[in-house]
Amino acid sequence: MIEFRMARELPLNTKYKKITKQFLFKIPFIALILYSSFSTSAVVFDHGPALTIGTSYESNIQYLPSNFEESVVLYRASPEYRLSAQDGNNDWYARIGLNVQRSSNETISRDRDDPFGTIGWKRLLQDGSFFVQGEFVQESTRQTQFGQTNALLQDATSKTKTLTTGWEKRLSEKFNLMLGAGYEEVSFSDDTAIVVPGFATDFSDFNSTILSSQLNYLYTEKIQPYALIEINRFKSESDGLAQPSIKVEYQNYYAGAQFNLSPNLIIDVKTGISRIDSDTDESEWVGAFVTNYKTARQTFLVDLSRQVFDTGLGRIERGDQLDLGYTFAISEKSRLGSNLNLSQNASGIDTQEVTANYQRDLSLKWTMEGLIGYGNIKNEGFNSTDNRYIGINLIYNPLPI
Repeated sequence: MIEFRMARELPLNTKYKKITKQFLFKIPFIALILYSSFSTSAVVFDHGPALTIGTSYESNIQYLPSNFEESVVLYRASPEYRLSAQDGNNDWYARIGLNVQRSSNETISRDRDDPFGTIGWKRLLQDGSFFVQGEFVQESTRQTQFGQTNALLQDATSKTKTLTTGWEKRLSEKFNLMLGAGYEEVSFSDDTAIVVPGFATDFSDFNSTILSSQLNYLYTEKIQPYALIEINRFKSESDGLAQPSIKVEYQNYYAGAQFNLSPNLIIDVKTGISRIDSDTDESEWVGAFVTNYKTARQTFLVDLSRQVFDTGLGRIERGDQLDLGYTFAISEKSRLGSNLNLSQNASGIDTQEVTANYQRDLSLKWTMEGLIGYGNIKNEGFNSTDNRYIGINLIYNPLPI
């Protein structure tokens, strides 16, 4: 039995974007395979459109010194369509959309039409679960490189394809095993010549593969220690200029624990070593401290981490990052939120970003959002630069996903 119904609320996350024709053509075939696994139980479909339209002002989107600053007004629209299906044990979902941007000053920020798409499947098993997800994202390198390489002068385009899968099984009353695998491929538009303080280069296409294994132990209801191993393989193509192609493998070994201190407070702590196999073997300390606190009207998040990550400059990077987030429900229809992000990496790049937003539900399907923010970048040996922005969005949310 198959039942169709229209659902109501769908918070739009504009962070996920973009989809190529090749990806579009694959969706029907993937969906057909997933559909063949439907059980005889009732299948409920939710589907519908979503839309965000808005405008923002940015004082220095290129993060140039004050005597070279240029401002810009950006106009955006992000239509998308979502589909999901559930039958009790299976959850299928897909989304497709386009992020459209028009600029008041195309010399510093170009007009953009960035497609995006996601398709996935989650299945509950007798003693665990399984999932697989594919995604295509196209976006400006100003979004992907902030806090990593800070190569923000050029409004270039990056295209990211990812495929991830995971399997979880309860081995006994105390032990739980989680296995994961992922592949990411990132390519950049040909017109991406950039100037990074100290040298000129081009973004380098790269791909990475990750395998992970995590074993959890239920020590008590409130304390769950675990061991985590991640194996990463990074391959970067030559940029055609000074940067040759490289291959690097690095393994992360963690010991951690999750503390369920109360229904409202969860803390996750892990620490370990990252072993980097390249021309010279290296080791880095890595770790994370994450706190989630939630009540009926407010949420608070702390995320402090040291990690090794891939970049578009033909190398891996080491960095520290702190995220602080807070939301408060003023009423059933209105919310205030704020976020602070600080990052620092081994190349001497420091960034700060502070944002605040206000949301009000105009109806069951429409939400208005106002936001304001400040960003600052400091590269070692150079003066710091900053950018201020303000914007307003109107969001249409039709699905409860």
